[in-house]
Amino acid sequence: MATLGRALAEVTSAAEPLILDVVPRDGSPAMAELAGEAPFRAPGWETPLMNAATSSMFLAAAAVDATRGVAGLLSTNLLVWAPIHLARAALDAAGYAYWLDEPHIGTEARAKRSLAFRMFSASGLARAPTAVTAAKDKSSEVADSVREVAAQLGWTVISRNQQRKNQPVFVDDQAVPHRRDAIHNVLAHQQPDRYDSAADITWWWYSNIAHSSPWALMQFVDRSAAEPLGVPGVTSAPLMIDGHQLLIAAAHAGFGVIGAASVHADLLGLDPSGLDQAAHGFRVTLGELNKALGRH
Repeated sequence: MATLGRALAEVTSAAEPLILDVVPRDGSPAMAELAGEAPFRAPGWETPLMNAATSSMFLAAAAVDATRGVAGLLSTNLLVWAPIHLARAALDAAGYAYWLDEPHIGTEARAKRSLAFRMFSASGLARAPTAVTAAKDKSSEVADSVREVAAQLGWTVISRNQQRKNQPVFVDDQAVPHRRDAIHNVLAHQQPDRYDSAADITWWWYSNIAHSSPWALMQFVDRSAAEPLGVPGVTSAPLMIDGHQLLIAAAHAGFGVIGAASVHADLLGLDPSGLDQAAHGFRVTLGELNKALGRH
């Protein structure tokens, strides 16, 4: 798995300088969108497109950070669940970064997404414990500012509330996607039509491990090696490291970063050649390891 860790680290190293660059190049789609930004500005909301770019940058940086953690863990034998925890974090961040940077949606849609994501962030603050009054107050302040900006622009806003926590956040016709759907979109980037990213299973499985559901954690107990301890009904069994599970976790984290960095580069007109080279090497390594593990 150390070989996989090195290939994954190369992906993060190639992606990082791209995602940290938020300056659009001449002739890029981002420059074209900026030229049409004026109708979607409002007092307190003067740079909607740069706000979106800043949010996507932080999200993609978080995805790189988590994926780099997966790469580091693959070089040690002291791991069972940790790479999957980090892969889930990487996918969450990469999925939303992709949504904010998604190409060819146009200036108005990106400005709406930028505002919707600000309301989505406020919803997270609103879930703070009652005693954390500063977070509660900030949530209300941000939510009020979003509604004020939307009203000035003639947009409707639908936000989450305590009774409907799974309700999507909408600004006009743009809804912040469910994490599962955001993960699917980033993993399906540059894949053939009708590509099945298995995001439903991935999100469900990784979520159960991340939240320490006992049944999920126990899938890594090697029951075939269980030995009796001399007490009726009590056995001892080792934890096992599932090479295929680690391969999938690394693949998902890596492809999440590749997708997020790729659309960011496309939007801003950045040179993706270094990322493309690292992505190719990563795919080759995955194929070789998949074959070695007996999966074709």
